[in-house]
Amino acid sequence: MNKIVLVTTKGCEGCNIMNNSIKQALKCTSKKIEYVVKDVTELTKEEKTKIKASDFPTTVFYRNGRITRKQIGTMPYIVVVRWIDIDFK
Repeated sequence: MNKIVLVTTKGCEGCNIMNNSIKQALKCTSKKIEYVVKDVTELTKEEKTKIKASDFPTTVFYRNGRITRKQIGTMPYIVVVRWIDIDFK
């Protein structure tokens, strides 16, 4: 299963920008991808250990349950489209 998780924190404008970039990128692809937005306080202890989010927003790509990409900060949607093409072949 292909999945994108956006880890956010309260009051983060960059998190809102990245959320919009990911949503727009998903509209540009026909690939089946689950998209989840989680506040850092919603992460389980296991997820926190695995993701190691040090700043926000943190975007994590999973392919078949394994992390294939972890990015910190905001990016334009076209960059996210390229990540989708690379990581979810």
